[in-house]
Formats: sequence, C-alpha cells, structure tokens
Amino acid sequence: MSLNGLPVATAELKNPQTDQTVDHAKRQYKQDRDPGEPALRFKRGALVHFAIDTREVAYTTELNGDDTSFLPFNKGHEKGAGNPPVEDDHRTAYLWKEVWEKDSWMEIIQRFIHIDTEEIYQDGVKVGEEETMIFPRYHQPNASGS
Repeated sequence: MSLNGLPVATAELKNPQTDQTVDHAKRQYKQDRDPGEPALRFKRGALVHFAIDTREVAYTTELNGDDTSFLPFNKGHEKGAGNPPVEDDHRTAYLWKEVWEKDSWMEIIQRFIHIDTEEIYQDGVKVGEEETMIFPRYHQPNASGS
C-alpha cells in the first residue's frame, strides 16, 4: 500500500482453504523477504508489514530475518485472542473495511505511529541508541477516542 507514491504498508495474504495461514505469511516475511529491499527497509520503506489470513492478522514494523517479531492485530473474540465470526465475510475484513479505510488509515499514520528511541549505556557511558517504530494495536486508536 502506498500514499502519494511512498510505501506505507506491505501485506502477505494467505488462504487457509489452500492450507496457508497467517503463520505461513510470517514465515515468508522472515525467510523470503530481504529486509534490505528499499520498500522493506526500517525507517526508509513501509511503516508496517501485515501477515493476514481469513481469520487472523499480525504485524511488525521491522523485518529482521528470523529475528522478526510479530504482534497480533486482531479484534479479540469472547474475551480471548482471534477475531469474531462475521456473517458473509472473512473474520479479518475489518482490516480493509475499517483500518485501511482512507480517513482511518490517515489518522493512524498521523497520530499513532512514532519512533521510540532508547539510549544504550555501558559502564555509565552512552554507546548508542536503539530505535523502535511504534504502530498501534487494533484497539488503541479506538480506545483513545479517535
């Protein structure tokens, strides 16, 4: 997905009916995608990478080979993980119908994505910084009154 020609998100879509799940999408990002590719580079390419099937969504903000960590981007179901059933649609339809809807997506990009910088010290001397791109979980924009 791009905004004014700039990559803002990538997605690996999988279909459990063909024996491919969100876990296959995660594995594909970890093992088959080069984090050095311009559209995938941390802070230079897409802001977020989604692994999606018809039941679940996960995301990461930094591809780092097998060390890539994904977080769930699900609504939750019956006080647990996952997504509730949706009549005549996929459980993950909220992603493209709500989250990726133009105004919602713009608000997430403008208000909720930021870089967290942690200073690294060794023997009381600053030796570097570690940066993490923060992308909200599914419920965070809604919980803030957006």
